[in-house]
Amino acid sequence: MAFHYTEALARVIDDVARTLPEFAHVRAERIAVAFTRARTRGPYGTIAKTVPLAGISRERPLPGGGEFTFRGRDILYLVYFYFPRFHDQSFDDKIVTIIHELFHMSPAFDGTLRLFPGRNFAHGPSRDEYEAHLTPLAADYARAKAGDPLLDFLRLSTEDLVRSYQQLEGLWMRMP
Repeated sequence: MAFHYTEALARVIDDVARTLPEFAHVRAERIAVAFTRARTRGPYGTIAKTVPLAGISRERPLPGGGEFTFRGRDILYLVYFYFPRFHDQSFDDKIVTIIHELFHMSPAFDGTLRLFPGRNFAHGPSRDEYEAHLTPLAADYARAKAGDPLLDFLRLSTEDLVRSYQQLEGLWMRMP
């Protein structure tokens, strides 16, 4: 039995947006979820990445306007999950990672990033503070969805996921 990994992640993203008021601006139908293979296994390295298709900001647009249509939908963001590194995390850390990526999206949800002042515009002056803001949101979401089968695949280790489904399918897409 095959399991469509990126579609399952897209459903979780949609559910987070519907569940947590902080993400009410997120429109899951305007997000393409893809995965890419992590070059090495282990906890170090990129776990997930959000690509804003309109550019960093309206003042720093992508050449060509960043317009992107996928399966008949206009897409504003690409969210990549690095497999198996993303899935090797604990359940709680997977939820934090998903929320971390959604928080990068501009509150205007216009294909740009949420910007912070200073040199580290993506996470603000302290990545620890960025994560500290998101961890309670992830805990709220996990509590609200306790026992929800939508999240069952996130509770599995990578080995258990592969053993349970034998074949993982998903969207693989080059980064623009």
